[in-house]
Amino acid sequence: AIDQFRKGCHEAGLVPGPEEMKPIYQKTAPSSPFRKLVSKIAARQLMDPDGNRDASTYRACFEATPDFAIDVINAIKDGSGGALFDDPTDGNSCRYHEHENGDTCHKTVKFKEGF
Repeated sequence: AIDQFRKGCHEAGLVPGPEEMKPIYQKTAPSSPFRKLVSKIAARQLMDPDGNRDASTYRACFEATPDFAIDVINAIKDGSGGALFDDPTDGNSCRYHEHENGDTCHKTVKFKEGF
């Protein structure tokens, strides 16, 4: 069944969406290869730089079966080749706060002792 599903998707140039993925997760065991397949498909769709899907596309799947979220995140991790994101604690702190009227700032963050 999985081979036919893959073949059909490939030949038709179609990608299953969340409406097809959700029942697969709801009706299969956690170790199901079908789950592995659709989580990798979702991960690929999310990572596609030319795609228009973001994680909210799969909200219903995440809510219905939290394992889907874990499997998708793990598939992204496995498929990213070990690329590490930039350290969010380093560099321009202006990315993580707002300025009034588009102003920029040169604030430095000072932590209290004990943090």
